[in-house]
Amino acid sequence: MEMTGKKVSDIPDTLIREGNTKEYLDVYKLKKPLLCNTPVTRKSRISVTFQSIRLPLTDDSKEFSHIYSAVN
Repeated sequence: MEMTGKKVSDIPDTLIREGNTKEYLDVYKLKKPLLCNTPVTRKSRISVTFQSIRLPLTDDSKEFSHIYSAVN
């Protein structure tokens, strides 16, 4: 799903939204890129793991203003 310009709260699936929120907070706290493996059990009871990279981006080199994510 294309999430450009959207908020984490726009993710309709509660489990995926909670996992993403934790990963974004980790990037914010650690101030570095993270490779994430997010396990999710779908409503159909099928377990999957989403792999993603979360990259902090900055406008002024002091504080970062965005987090870029690519998900497999």
